[in-house]
Amino acid sequence: RTLCNLYALSEMDSCMGDFVISKALPVGGGLADKILEEMKRLCRELRPNAVSLVDAWQFPDYLLNSALGRYDGRVYEALMDSVRHEPNNTSDVHESYYRSLQYILHPERKQQQGAGMPLRSRL
Repeated sequence: RTLCNLYALSEMDSCMGDFVISKALPVGGGLADKILEEMKRLCRELRPNAVSLVDAWQFPDYLLNSALGRYDGRVYEALMDSVRHEPNNTSDVHESYYRSLQYILHPERKQQQGAGMPLRSRL
């Protein structure tokens, strides 16, 4: 019943405009906020059963693409494997650090660069 209620409320939330235009729901009165609050409450209620509910559909691990919710129990191996294959993890320091972040963290480097001084990494 809880899952059914959550589904109904999520449909109401995503199609709120249609419900209001068709006069199935009134305008105002904080109804949208009440729907969101009830959805959060239902999610908290469902949380202890979340893994069982997903397992009931027997989606294969590759389709879920979740390192943490693996059926075979290889959580940590899968997590490390996903981190290794993440494109942002191909270098020790991401290029955006050198392009932008270093000047925020170390403002003196911007001045050094402007003065023609070579920058040396302190990492």
